[in-house]
Amino acid sequence: MPRGRTLLYVLVAFFCGWFLVVHPRLPRGYFAYSTRPLWDTNEAPNEVIRQYRAPELALRDHCALHDWSPRQGNTTQVWDATIWSTETDLYLTRLHELDPVVDRFFVLESDRTFTGLEKPLVLGDLLRSDERFAPFRRKIEYRTFKGRMLEKGESPFAQEGQMRTAMTDLLRENLAAFDGPPPVLLFSDVDEIPSRQTAALLQACAFDAPLHLGLKSYLYSFEFEEGGETASWRAKAVQWPERGNGPNEFYNHGKVSERILANSGWHCSWCFRHISEFRTKAEGYSHVDRLGSRPTALLRPKRIQKTICSGLDFFGMLPEAYTYRDLVDRLRIRPKQSAVDIPSYVVKHREELRYLLPGPGNCIREDAPKSFHL
Repeated sequence: MPRGRTLLYVLVAFFCGWFLVVHPRLPRGYFAYSTRPLWDTNEAPNEVIRQYRAPELALRDHCALHDWSPRQGNTTQVWDATIWSTETDLYLTRLHELDPVVDRFFVLESDRTFTGLEKPLVLGDLLRSDERFAPFRRKIEYRTFKGRMLEKGESPFAQEGQMRTAMTDLLRENLAAFDGPPPVLLFSDVDEIPSRQTAALLQACAFDAPLHLGLKSYLYSFEFEEGGETASWRAKAVQWPERGNGPNEFYNHGKVSERILANSGWHCSWCFRHISEFRTKAEGYSHVDRLGSRPTALLRPKRIQKTICSGLDFFGMLPEAYTYRDLVDRLRIRPKQSAVDIPSYVVKHREELRYLLPGPGNCIREDAPKSFHL
């Protein structure tokens, strides 16, 4: 990096840090985030596998492009596993995207948030009565998880971990009764959607498992793209040998390998239809501490709606950047002008799912405050 640019970033860091320390009204965490490039390193996988796609080539020929061998025969199944909260539209998007490749869908729903707040179980009724799910019912294995109130001082990550362990047990149970070669298992949260092409590639090729799936990261809709082809990295593809008794058998959301396959799908974070769902997530997920001492101000409907339309951080925090160049680049997310290279289900249902698409006024949610104006 040129010396002048290095000096510029150091000066930016100094003045940002000074301002954030002395300003009394800034949310907690601003100082830590502004100085992160000085004391932290990115834990994301660093061995990037570029993904090649040539529609005229057979899938077996794609394996050689990735230095993988084609699988023998055509018997390897693909199973998809996810945990669900309220994201009906994203789950339908996931089902439509993956159905041509995935043999079984496993989904787990809890009666409490990770923070222990009660919430109704609704997905089971939707799967039975909503005809939009009819084409997939025979493939879906749905289970509920009995949540609990947290102990005093207990982290929400404890309950999240218990729910992920329950998914591990569900998969082990089904693998024990499965008579066939180890399936490819796709592990991701419901808003982390692997692409159909990626699932087909992993089914056809003997890749080195476990493998992280690099997803393009979007905020609030497919209008605001937060990062490139490996911006979101926690989704993964694994194969458990010997009926699930291998070393990487836990359904987790952490790092398990340095290998990551670029451009493997989409992460649509905080992509909700209703303002109320934003509040549910903010108060119920494992990073609830980001609300700090100002939940009332952050969760005002008018403020939420304004944040969605601006593409700014929901908690008013700085981006999680590990260099000052990235920090400056990500301070303002530029809206996309097209809907190319996003899940086809969203585009095909553009009237119903307009809130997920770029375009004037599409950011307004159904239950937005009546007084809100762009």
